[in-house]
Amino acid sequence: MRAEVRNGDTHPTLVIGLGSGDAITAEAGTMMIVGDGVTMQRPEEGGVLDSIRKRLSDRTPIRVVRYVAETAGEVTLAPPLPGEIVRIPVTDDPLYVVQAGSFIAAHDNVSLRSTADSEHTLRGEELSFLQLVGSGPAFLAGYGAVEQRTLNRGDRLTVDAGHVIAFTGVAHELETVEGVKSAVFDDEGVVSRFTGPGRVWLQTRSHDALLAWLQPQLEELT
Repeated sequence: MRAEVRNGDTHPTLVIGLGSGDAITAEAGTMMIVGDGVTMQRPEEGGVLDSIRKRLSDRTPIRVVRYVAETAGEVTLAPPLPGEIVRIPVTDDPLYVVQAGSFIAAHDNVSLRSTADSEHTLRGEELSFLQLVGSGPAFLAGYGAVEQRTLNRGDRLTVDAGHVIAFTGVAHELETVEGVKSAVFDDEGVVSRFTGPGRVWLQTRSHDALLAWLQPQLEELT
């Protein structure tokens, strides 16, 4: 399998070349082009992906498609918002994907699971993250540029949750901030507190900020 990011960092596409027998799993809404020799398969209903009910910026389940190459071919994927695409190796530590729309695709050796349990709760509500486990590359998209922060043991990092794409290895806690709206709670914002060692990937723009700008513009039109 080979992968190439085309069209720059602002409006990129991800082109994945599959050899015969290769397969990837991708977010259904990212499909742009499927070449000859590649078939699309829908995962079985009722699987773990259907339990991903709510993430920090989305209340809808993730939908995925499996692309299988019967003969060599290419798949072109495009994220929903403008911004950078990054390749992240999935190894021993699970990779947790936070933002809706950030997951693009992963190698067939990488499994997608839900953290829909008491591990991540806020104000008594479960916040399900997408968990990637296995061995192979994953491809994530950021709204804006993507920054990687590496935390050594004991290092701490506090981030507006709307800017967090993914994390691995670190201890993670969620807290609310009164007086700031978010996509999760209307009356409170959400911050993520990380403690190293581990890595965190951030996006330089947030969905919440975009929605906050769009809402008054749309209200003027109604």
